[in-house]
Amino acid sequence: MQEKIVKGFIFMPVPADLFMVSGIEPLSLLRYSASEGRIVIEVMDGMEDDIACDGDCENCPHADACEESEVL
Repeated sequence: MQEKIVKGFIFMPVPADLFMVSGIEPLSLLRYSASEGRIVIEVMDGMEDDIACDGDCENCPHADACEESEVL
């Protein structure tokens, strides 16, 4: 499998049917966690206040969904 790393992110294919079953949409705001042998991806619906903003809008994966984003 080919992997692509961009500014601290690894992009890897995930079967589309898994996303459809999970209810995750392409523009969903997501939260990630990990433990040995697994990565958990959760939709953050209604949890937007839990996001800790560090002011680095240019490198933020949530810049498109953020009302305060300075990224054009």
